[in-house]
Amino acid sequence: AVEHGTKIKLDVAKEIHSAKIAIIGAGPAGLSAGFFLAKDGFDVTIMDQKTELGGMVKYGIPGFRISDEIIENDLELIRQSGVKFSLGVDPKFDIEKLKQAGYNYVILAIGAWKSRMMKIDGAKDINRSAIKFLQEYKADSESLELGENVAVIGAGSWGTTLANLLASKWQNVTLWCFETDLAERMRQTQVNDLYLPDSKLAKNL
Repeated sequence: AVEHGTKIKLDVAKEIHSAKIAIIGAGPAGLSAGFFLAKDGFDVTIMDQKTELGGMVKYGIPGFRISDEIIENDLELIRQSGVKFSLGVDPKFDIEKLKQAGYNYVILAIGAWKSRMMKIDGAKDINRSAIKFLQEYKADSESLELGENVAVIGAGSWGTTLANLLASKWQNVTLWCFETDLAERMRQTQVNDLYLPDSKLAKNL
């Protein structure tokens, strides 16, 4: 319903618990935890160093996978649950200080913003993190420049999303991985009707 823009009205919980909960991280995990705890009547505040809600969904996943409109519909539901937000906070938070501020529980939902980089001989200057690249692309897609040939290593959700995105912008993109069901994986993350052709799916890692 949220995905198709249906407006849903939630009833705020009547039973209010005395415990205050701080959730560090306003990505999918933190927002989900805050939503259900607030619905059960807890006093919940979600904190994040970013200035907008959504975490990696907002800052890293391209619009062809999930639009800003759908994200905003989800966030509106969470706001209705009674969750409070504190954004732009210092990332060097102190759990003891949060307890002194009256929070009984602290939930860490800081996400996975770092890639595990491969050590490739001679490729130090051209080795890029998929997660960092997607963040840069969503922030300013016009300023990014790549070489003539691009190799994407790994066919997980990030890898196939990145490979399809690059295939829609640059021609010479090859995906290297262990998986054998690549054609279906690529179609699941295609950009409109464009996806990386089978001829570019290298499976000999």
